[in-house]
Amino acid sequence: MIAHRRTLRALIALILLPALLAAMALWSLGDRGADTDRIAAAVVNLDEPVTTGTGDQQQTIAAGRLLAAGLTSPSKDADTGGMRLDWQLTDAADARSGLDDGTYDAVVTIPEDFSQTVAGLTRNEAQQASFSVRSAEGSGALLGRLSDDVSRIAGAELGHRITGTYLEGLYGQTAQLGVRLGRAADAAGRIGDGASTLTTGADTLAQGADDLGTGVDALASGADDLRQGSEQASAGAGELTTGLERLSGGAQELASAAGRLARGATALDAGAGRLGEGADTLASGTSDLGTGLATLDHAVAPLPTRAGRLADGAGVVSQGVAGWARVLRGWQQACAADPTMTRYAALCAGTTQAVGADGATADQLTGGAAAVASGARQLADAAPALVQGVSDAADGAARLHAGAARLAAGADRLATGAGRVADGAGQIGAGAGRLADGAGSASTGAARLATGTGELAGGAGRLAAGATRAADGAGSLASGADRLSSGADRLGSGSGDLAEGLRSGVEALPSMTSAEQQRLAGAVAEPVAVRTDVTEAGDATRVGIAPAVLALVLWLGAALVYLLRPALPPARLEAPGLPWRVALAGWRPGLLAGVVQAVLLVPVLVLFDVTLAHVGLLVPVLVLAGAVFAALVQGIVGLLGAARGRATVLVLLALQALLLDGLLPIDAAPAAVRMLHGLLPVPVAADLVRTALTGRGAAVAGLLLLTAWGVVGLVLATRAARRAATVTPDDLGAHAEQGSEPRVDALSGC
Repeated sequence: MIAHRRTLRALIALILLPALLAAMALWSLGDRGADTDRIAAAVVNLDEPVTTGTGDQQQTIAAGRLLAAGLTSPSKDADTGGMRLDWQLTDAADARSGLDDGTYDAVVTIPEDFSQTVAGLTRNEAQQASFSVRSAEGSGALLGRLSDDVSRIAGAELGHRITGTYLEGLYGQTAQLGVRLGRAADAAGRIGDGASTLTTGADTLAQGADDLGTGVDALASGADDLRQGSEQASAGAGELTTGLERLSGGAQELASAAGRLARGATALDAGAGRLGEGADTLASGTSDLGTGLATLDHAVAPLPTRAGRLADGAGVVSQGVAGWARVLRGWQQACAADPTMTRYAALCAGTTQAVGADGATADQLTGGAAAVASGARQLADAAPALVQGVSDAADGAARLHAGAARLAAGADRLATGAGRVADGAGQIGAGAGRLADGAGSASTGAARLATGTGELAGGAGRLAAGATRAADGAGSLASGADRLSSGADRLGSGSGDLAEGLRSGVEALPSMTSAEQQRLAGAVAEPVAVRTDVTEAGDATRVGIAPAVLALVLWLGAALVYLLRPALPPARLEAPGLPWRVALAGWRPGLLAGVVQAVLLVPVLVLFDVTLAHVGLLVPVLVLAGAVFAALVQGIVGLLGAARGRATVLVLLALQALLLDGLLPIDAAPAAVRMLHGLLPVPVAADLVRTALTGRGAAVAGLLLLTAWGVVGLVLATRAARRAATVTPDDLGAHAEQGSEPRVDALSGC
């Protein structure tokens, strides 16, 4: 019955759990779009009001103040029932720090020239007034809501004011047009006076043109003389160019030959050096050879005498050996023939062994002694010749040493001379190279001189022709000056008519080009443009979802570890030890897996181009989150048992996933959701990861809270280890029935 009830309760829980999670998801996320007035946004007004018009038409334009007031305290006309944000007026420093620490999710900055740009419409300077809207990274979906809110307020608060200002300025310009036309009529009268003066000047110009014609004729004659001299100079420069080119070629050949000479001398210097080194080595070796041969000569001087003595002694030894061999053979024969010699059996046996059964050993001994005597005699005969050869070799070694020394000295002198030749050849080559370069440069200059003098001659010819044409033009100028004088008379008469026509003008419109008209129409239709400043949409989405994904993956990784292995090692439970040591032993695999997962997540972020503001904070946060999640999952599974503990871990995963901060800020969620978001470990870890990715917000409180959750997990695991090792009454009864001693508490030391 009890098992049936448990099964029924588990079935009901499995049926109701998806519905409960779905309801919680709708409750958690459903009102975030409607409660955007909880999202804090800052307004920074840097605009400076401007004054337009003069006199009675003077008025002050404070467009920035109107826009800021419309956002923070909108009028009834601006409040169209759309979704709004919690706008707060502040300064630039507070807005910047608030955006960094998360106080504000967006900042609207109205620039200093906002009113100045709007006032330009009254001067036909059609430009759109702009301001910046900046939202935090990971809040990309907030930009559209910001732009809609700002555009609605700007249209309602500024549209009517800007259009009225423009029309007032336009009508004011029309009123001033009559005054300006009167001034133009007066100017036309002054043009008539100037025309009379122009007539007098034209007469003077005609006389000056005649004088100019005379001077230009003289210039044409001088230009022809210059042309002839330039042609002669060009011919001489051409001949100079040819000679310098030949000089340059010869210098280059000299430099090449000097280079080859220098290379040969360098090679000779190197060979002479090696020859000197070999001669030095030869002299040293021959010196040592002479010394050794002299010593040998002194040592072999008594050799002939001693060799003769050795030969005589060897002959005597040979005769003695032959006689002794005959004695041994006789003794051997006596031992074989006389039966009485048996008592000397040992001596007879030794004699036979020394002589040999057939006498071969005695023959060999005799022959060897004779050979030694013969060799000693040959040595005695050859000893005088050997002594003489050693003496001759010592004399030759001395002469060879003297020659090697002279050869080494000559090689040194040869190397010195070759080095000097190489240096001289190098200097000659360098000088010849510089000579070739100078001759080439001079040749180039001469060629340019020839070209320049040729061009000068051509220019002089053209100058002469131009001077001739100028003389003709001077005559035409004199004739034109006469006609100018007549035209000036007619100009005076026409300027009077113009003055009369300008005074009769009664209508005028501002003069604008087609482009200016289009720009003006666009500015009046849309007086305010919004400029957004935020990261790319793809980057904002990745930055927005990456913290939640990383936190959920680390929790799931910890759950998988204790899905595949027990939370408390059975072997450690059966062995003596303290509960906290058992808990640490069970936590160690989860800790290792969490650290590895945390380290592997950083390359994943880099692979998907997620911006990392603080890498030094991101890695410790991920490692701490992996370790804390492993401790929590271990404690829950160990305390509740494998089945219930793992189910609880999955339920907590789903619950915390609903509490994570998405593309909309968590500030728009219900109060209970915001409270749980700031307490549960996965949302806290996600917020810490977001701080590391974007650089917004503080990390100290989150790190302390996450560490506290890790301590809670280890405490739960320690309690589970203590409970698992405690002896229960059932255990005592079972041991009593089996007739054995009960198991001593393995963790009695706790």
